[in-house]
Amino acid sequence: MFSHLPKRQIAVILVLALLVPVGPLPSNVSVVKAEQLSASSDNDGNALLVTGIIIGAIIWAASAISNRNKAKHYEAGKALLEQGHYDAAIEELKAAGKYKNARELLVEAKDRACAYHYAEATQALAEQNYFSAYRHLQKIMALNPAYRDVPDLFSRTKTWLKPFLTVRVAVLDFNNNAGYYNLGRQASTILVNHIVNAQLEFVEVIERVELEKVLREQQFWGSGYYGTKNFQELGRMLGVNYLVIGDILSANCNTNTSYTQVTDGDKIRVRYRLEREAWLNAAFRVIDVKTGAVVVSESTVERASDVEYSYWRWVFGMLDSETKLIDEALRRAVRKFGNKLTNFLEQTISEGLVGGYQVAV
Repeated sequence: MFSHLPKRQIAVILVLALLVPVGPLPSNVSVVKAEQLSASSDNDGNALLVTGIIIGAIIWAASAISNRNKAKHYEAGKALLEQGHYDAAIEELKAAGKYKNARELLVEAKDRACAYHYAEATQALAEQNYFSAYRHLQKIMALNPAYRDVPDLFSRTKTWLKPFLTVRVAVLDFNNNAGYYNLGRQASTILVNHIVNAQLEFVEVIERVELEKVLREQQFWGSGYYGTKNFQELGRMLGVNYLVIGDILSANCNTNTSYTQVTDGDKIRVRYRLEREAWLNAAFRVIDVKTGAVVVSESTVERASDVEYSYWRWVFGMLDSETKLIDEALRRAVRKFGNKLTNFLEQTISEGLVGGYQVAV
């Protein structure tokens, strides 16, 4: 078919066929004339031909692997749907993407899953098994929040479960041993916001005003941290399940200048590099008020930095201040611990739903 065309021309056709969508060329794409291609050297044609074949082979192999994987997910999803395992079928059909009629089957799987969970939820409610009902209604809300009267049922079930599943958490102002302003109070504020923004069901964070009131009344305010028994006593006074405590162990910031020689045209110039770097070392713990055990802990060293370059030794723009960099390192440390804490709280609530036991104080 292409025997009369130069190799370079064949390569261009291959590359275009493999990389460019079928259809008319955009108006800003110019067509290369055959005469121009013929004028190119035979060596260039060989190189481009090989390149086109290699690119084509790579794309074909990747496409073949992707299609095989989608086919596997499609067949698995189809089989699970027929067997009535709707939740598992949904996951497989999602992974199948646009393969065959996977999208139509996915819609069917979601509809059947909603119907199944709705039937299970209504039966569980009739039997006053609110834990089971909540789990089924929660799955429907994830698939189709407007399904029948599920929003109302879900809200009422959640209200009934709240006294049994609610986990109350108090975050004390962290100790600040770093020497930089009020990092302890700042860290506890960041953590409280992190927990609240996670929007966890059945998790309540004690307001700082309420916390400080109890601390003052019971003469804990300003008295420093005590042992495990004191934390348990304080936790019971606050009516919480978990107390979060922490220490900002150290924080420091350094600014360093270095330089290198760079070529600028026919000149050699000196380029200066100014770097400001902050480190923060912190430790956090979560105490179970009932047992006094530390159930979550995290020790971390976080870093934040800013860099500027200049061809003049004393002329730089505005590097981030020490305060800003230490704040950034603090946020990273708290965020790292906060993710660990919210995962623990989610797991605690999940275990309460499965086991049906009372988590609240």
